Amino acid sequence: MSSTHSDSGSNDAGSYAYTELEKGSQELNRLELQARIAAEIEKKTLCAHGLKANDRVLDVGCGPGLISSLIAQIVAPGEVLGM
Repeated sequence: MSSTHSDSGSNDAGSYAYTELEKGSQELNRLELQARIAAEIEKKTLCAHGLKANDRVLDVGCGPGLISSLIAQIVAPGEVLGM
């Protein structure tokens, strides 16, 4: 996918057109698989940088929120806000 800019108010947020990421879409399925494969590496990296239970996290540029979900598991019962 290419990145485009439009002043028409579209939901195109850089490299992803989020309106295209419907449940069951090929691209969302690909991102979910990628997140599952990388989950343990991501978890170790996040924890090594100090992420822990009860933290409050702002995940800027989170896309469809796949890593945000992993962060939520780590910081529970803390909070994650994805944008």
